Amino acid sequence: MDESRETERDELNKLAEIFRNAGLPIVEGSDAGWFRMSVRKEHLYFAETFFTLRPYHENDKYELHLLVPDLTTPIGELPDCYLSIRGITPTVYRDMVKVLKGLPTDELGDPKRSFREQLTKHAQPLGLRIPIRNDGLSFYTQCETL
Repeated sequence: MDESRETERDELNKLAEIFRNAGLPIVEGSDAGWFRMSVRKEHLYFAETFFTLRPYHENDKYELHLLVPDLTTPIGELPDCYLSIRGITPTVYRDMVKVLKGLPTDELGDPKRSFREQLTKHAQPLGLRIPIRNDGLSFYTQCETL
């Protein structure tokens, strides 16, 4: 085995140990030179810019649609799809539409808590960590919007 491969193997083993000691056994390897990453789905998120947010409202039905474009990567291809967060209250829907248009939210209630409970906790299992963020002064998104 050449020296550079041996160095890479040693570095990957050290990285695996760092993750293991931190309680994140995501890199597994052996002295034989094989390695694999194993990430639990609750620890895997996509970049927010990967998603396009589209509010949806019909009659008494309020939703947030997450549109995902097709993407080709060196390790595979993701088909385009859309995911939906259902059961949003009318108040959260109105505040969400304002945020997506760059307008301030209503001061009534606690929009930060409402966004977290109605959007974030349902978006995380879909791979989107935080659909609408708060910097202490205002709300915003790093996602694309329609």
